[in-house]
Amino acid sequence: ARPERRLARPLMAVRGALRVMRGPQDDHFDAAAIAAFFDQTYQLSPEIDRMGARLSCETPIAAKPEYGHDLVSDGLIPGAIQIPASGRPIILGVDCQTVGGYPKIATVISADLHQIGRLTAGRPLRFIEVDRAAARAAWAALQAEIAAAEASIVDHHADGLDLDALYRSNLIDGVVDGARPEDD
Repeated sequence: ARPERRLARPLMAVRGALRVMRGPQDDHFDAAAIAAFFDQTYQLSPEIDRMGARLSCETPIAAKPEYGHDLVSDGLIPGAIQIPASGRPIILGVDCQTVGGYPKIATVISADLHQIGRLTAGRPLRFIEVDRAAARAAWAALQAEIAAAEASIVDHHADGLDLDALYRSNLIDGVVDGARPEDD
């Protein structure tokens, strides 16, 4: 029998902010809307699943009037942050649709995509803007963390507990078969 295994060094927990890069349609928003996007704390609404998460916010994000909130449908990827007419951002998850028609103000960097699936309703969330160099460094750091976690896998009972001896031992006594009445 193969022994149970565990990570001696678990992966890091979800942070309070997701790192994002602007775009691809950040030009549909003026400086005030972009500042509002990055300056506020959002609440994850109960509308959350593997397709995405709708956020609640105090200041809805408005697109420039000449662009509006509707686009000709274009490609989507997990981590894209769409801004519909309500002004409430939607973060697309791993099972997101492939095309959509709302402008995307920003995109979650690859190193933080795993955190989207760990978000829960009611949780506060912020966005931090990073550049390409920071995104690449974050990806390299995540890969190093995963490698370290994989290297830390040990037998669950590596502290010397002999499971085979325990399994061979009669650890309980006086078991009664409830399917048969006992002889008196």
